[in-house]
Amino acid sequence: MDNNIKVYTGETSLERKDFRENMMQIKTQYQAAMIVQIPRDEEKILAKLESVARYVGHNFFYLWPIADKRGNVTMISGGTIDLAETIIYYWLNIAIEHDIEDLGNKWKIKHVFIDFERGLQQPRTTIVAKPGNPPGGWDKDRWERMCLNKANSFNLRDLVFTVIPRWMRDKIIDAAKESEMKKASNEIKAGSADNFFIQIHSEYGISKANLMAFLNLTGKIDAMGLFEVKNIYMQLKRGAIKAEQIITAQKDEIKHKQKTKPTLGLPPDKKSEPAPTTNNDHGAMDLRNELIKKIYSLVKDINIPIEAVEEMYGVSSLQNLKIGELDGIIINWDKIKKQFISDAESETKNNLL
Repeated sequence: MDNNIKVYTGETSLERKDFRENMMQIKTQYQAAMIVQIPRDEEKILAKLESVARYVGHNFFYLWPIADKRGNVTMISGGTIDLAETIIYYWLNIAIEHDIEDLGNKWKIKHVFIDFERGLQQPRTTIVAKPGNPPGGWDKDRWERMCLNKANSFNLRDLVFTVIPRWMRDKIIDAAKESEMKKASNEIKAGSADNFFIQIHSEYGISKANLMAFLNLTGKIDAMGLFEVKNIYMQLKRGAIKAEQIITAQKDEIKHKQKTKPTLGLPPDKKSEPAPTTNNDHGAMDLRNELIKKIYSLVKDINIPIEAVEEMYGVSSLQNLKIGELDGIIINWDKIKKQFISDAESETKNNLL
């Protein structure tokens, strides 16, 4: 390390010039806060990010419907990798260190968020299992690269969202949502809502009935319904969900209606009553959503992002896990929670050494 580096006290313009010429020679892993040429103005950065959010809309957030057995739907929302990368672009005076270690059947991915202005160095590490055989006739190396890139993006996103204050992220996401709601309202007024259903059906084979059942929408589509449909379309494009998940939801709904339908051919006063329902009668999708809702509640209690659980199981969404795997998360939650807490303590300890 250069022992001639000077410390800027702000006394003379000459001293300031000497400091700027020498300040970037850094060879240690950790460092203290530095005086920078353009200090970060968080109010201006937030205003800029809100402006960008209004322009890009759905690219900055996702929505996911979770329904209980009574059909009550809760929309879970969060930020995307596009939002995280845009925050990095505008944040100023930072750097991201990145390392990937091949562990044989797993990858160890590490990112470090370095804030020169505040002297902050926040690491985040995740270990992801390598994927199995690729689908169809895909090349195995290409398939592994795609899965690695996705896991890498998730780790970077979660790191950025750990450092950037939640209230700021929420304001940016709210700006994106408000913009999309205005667009949806205008499209409803213009009578162009069906264009999105036609587009989704042509690209993914998902009918309007499939989407309406999946989102628990009935009757005439309104601005909020169209807002949710467009968000599902964005998730399909990102690969966060699969068409089969949406189509399966519609099949489960039809199956449930068939089970409770009265027997035809009997007099009106002697029609058979629907058989008593069990958990299975509500369909696999209801059970899956109940399990996912429970996992979200468990994760929230220890203040970790749901993406951390998804990364642990090597999936982009909990919806991609089998019902038995979801149930296993709940049954083994105490062990999983201890692992998350242990990993967090280890990272904190390493960051202080």
